[in-house]
Amino acid sequence: MYERILVPLDGSELAEGVLPYVEELAKRLGSEVVLLQAVTSLAQLMSQAAASDPTAMSAVSVEVARQEHEALVAAARDYLTRIADRLVRQGIGTQVEAVDGSAGGAILDYLRAQEVSLIAMSTHGRGGLGRLVFGSVADAVLRQTHLPVLLVRPVQA
Repeated sequence: MYERILVPLDGSELAEGVLPYVEELAKRLGSEVVLLQAVTSLAQLMSQAAASDPTAMSAVSVEVARQEHEALVAAARDYLTRIADRLVRQGIGTQVEAVDGSAGGAILDYLRAQEVSLIAMSTHGRGGLGRLVFGSVADAVLRQTHLPVLLVRPVQA
């Protein structure tokens, strides 16, 4: 039924709150899990550098932005691999993807390019004004995909 489950993560405990549900589903259904994290693109890093000091854009600042991007991708892969290792030890087929872009856009781009049968993610639990002001990745994904989406609300402390 759900052969491939996409799990967007951002490094937070809140986002990881969906993992127990995904683990159970994947074990019961024999699903593969794709762990995805969005990272700031090289173009965006260069744009930010140019905006902060337009006269400073040089080959050196481009190289610094490239190194920063590589570090972001490596950190995302390390983070996702630690989680993937835990899933693999439970017999769950897992892959990791660090992709460029904003969270919502990166998730939707991945969905357009890859076969996924379920999206599973945590929601920050914002409603009303909070969602209006801060936006909602979960809301954007939910509104722009035809795929089923499992949303898990954070546990209130």
